[in-house]
Amino acid sequence: MNGVAVKYLTLLNVNTGAAVSGFVTPVIAGGRVNDLVLRGTRLYLGGYFAKVAARAHVGLASLNATTGALDPFMNVQLAGHHNTVAGGARGNIGTIAFDASQDGTRMVVAGNFATANGLPREQLVMIDLDGSSAAVDTTWATTLYTPVCFYWAFDTYMRGITFSPDGSYFVVNATGGGNPGTLCDATVRFETHATGSDIQPTWIDETGGDTVWATAITDTAIFVGGHNRWENNPLGVDTSRAGAVPRPGLEAFDPVSGRPLAWNPGRKPLGVAVFAMLATPQGLWIGSNTDWIGNYKYRRQKIAFFPYAGGQTVASTVTGSLPGTVYLGGSPTIQDSLQTVRFTGTSASPAQNVANGGIPWGSTHEAFMVGNRVFYGASDGLHVATFDGTTWGTPTLVDPYHDPVWENVATGVGSTTFGGQFPDFYSQAPNVTGMVYSAGRVYYTLAGDSQLHWAWFSPDSGIIDQRLSVASSSVDFSSADGLFAYNGTLYYGSTDGYLRAVPFANGAVTGLPTPVSGPLLDGVDWRNHSMFLYQGPG
Repeated sequence: MNGVAVKYLTLLNVNTGAAVSGFVTPVIAGGRVNDLVLRGTRLYLGGYFAKVAARAHVGLASLNATTGALDPFMNVQLAGHHNTVAGGARGNIGTIAFDASQDGTRMVVAGNFATANGLPREQLVMIDLDGSSAAVDTTWATTLYTPVCFYWAFDTYMRGITFSPDGSYFVVNATGGGNPGTLCDATVRFETHATGSDIQPTWIDETGGDTVWATAITDTAIFVGGHNRWENNPLGVDTSRAGAVPRPGLEAFDPVSGRPLAWNPGRKPLGVAVFAMLATPQGLWIGSNTDWIGNYKYRRQKIAFFPYAGGQTVASTVTGSLPGTVYLGGSPTIQDSLQTVRFTGTSASPAQNVANGGIPWGSTHEAFMVGNRVFYGASDGLHVATFDGTTWGTPTLVDPYHDPVWENVATGVGSTTFGGQFPDFYSQAPNVTGMVYSAGRVYYTLAGDSQLHWAWFSPDSGIIDQRLSVASSSVDFSSADGLFAYNGTLYYGSTDGYLRAVPFANGAVTGLPTPVSGPLLDGVDWRNHSMFLYQGPG
């Protein structure tokens, strides 16, 4: 380096670019170093090596960050091939990527291994760094990386892994090919402090058969890069299927819901991947094997920088509170009317007619408000309009699935384009009888259906998960007519004109509903085509 022979690892002075002479590493034998993490005075190494300073250190080691000398703290030994299928691919055993929480108490390691210190940990292990020496966390394990994906091609399909800034969760990226029902070619969020022998992810976002590699996390977004064509594509196998959205090789996920945010610069050509990402206070750096950002729009050879200044502001996820104003669109007597009801949580004032913003409320299929935008159902799916309590913006169809910038652009893979597909929720929209947004999810009810359904949702992009789930509930919602929620309570209108309240926490409805307003209680008729709790000034 700079004309001086160095081996294994070196420390550079960032002001001069010169190697620091006092930093000398021991012999690292048996393979290469793939990843580095610095925490305090300790430098952690991960890779496909077998020994450090002639001592067994399969895949992991730690050094003194100042001198480079071996530090005995890390002595977790990785062993075994993930892929044991006869005739399958065989790669080096060890770490492909790892990260440590900012407080230095936890480490997550991804790579080609079946055990860690003799404990079964297929391709992913959590390590406790809070003791006198590193130790495998015996309370954190998952079996979800046990399946083999394309056994002839991959010994391990793990790629990138990163903790959130506060260390409360981490994200894993993978390759592996289109293997529905596995975590191959998917981005996954796990909770750091979950416990169990088969921990499940908080959410999954699949590409539909393409690799996702590097990742960086901020308080606002989870940035991911690969050679993916789409995201939100769980049914796709080298094709865009229901729910798929174009995300050419670069995306940002909503940390809560795992759905892509609106930011969509893309990279064409896709190349092999974005191999490295670094989020700084000023912006995002990426390193790839390609030279262009966008559809051959900005020439950035291998390294690109995305400054936050002048970029997109992520939409608010704030919802309304009580006491507050509930809007009722499309009353039983006036088809396209819009009314307001002041509601405290236990009592309501008489309904008042207000301007309807030009929206045909009698033809809508329920609504919810997040930030300054009202999302409402229609016969063709989900629509959105801004609203400040007085003025309505122009309503538009929520369609991030057919981004006009990328819709008809050839991906360079077969005959595919980057165009996506509407999710199955859009075909359900005409039958929706209530909707509410809460903690990254849209909860909704359907005509004649007793269940409370839900799907992950990003208010920023309007992308809704293709996977549709059912919440645990003690209530029959077959006659529901509008929903809103606040402070652990779900309020729902009914076709009998009453508003009822029921406990609602951690995505589950429990207990018995209580009527809180209605024709014989306070004279308010809650029947509607759309109901939402207002959020904002006024």
